Amino acid sequence: MDSSEGEIQFNNCTINSTAENLIYTGVWGYEVNNIKIRFTECNITHTGDNLIGFFALPANNSLIEFDNCKIIKNKGSLVKWLLNYSRAGLKNKISVDVIFKNTAVERSLVIDNAVDSDHARVVFE
Repeated sequence: MDSSEGEIQFNNCTINSTAENLIYTGVWGYEVNNIKIRFTECNITHTGDNLIGFFALPANNSLIEFDNCKIIKNKGSLVKWLLNYSRAGLKNKISVDVIFKNTAVERSLVIDNAVDSDHARVVFE
């Protein structure tokens, strides 16, 4: 999915994906703001590179949440930040929370936190 603003909810779902990124945010030339994506009680199997890929522009005031989910992923990154490599002056505009609540992730996966922002967080509750 590719979006610049909005809210998407997945409830009681089963997702089997081979896409490079299950969730991909960032469009060159557009601001990426106010994205809310929530997965509740979902079973997710993802065999692509990154479960979540943040690319291109700041994802300001955004939330991606997994609540009571089971995630099976055996390669790549759980979260891949590729923001602002060439736009370092914008890194403090980023405010993104990726929250995993009561969510089981099969196999330990890397969180590539290349963005180095105080306002970009991955939280396990």
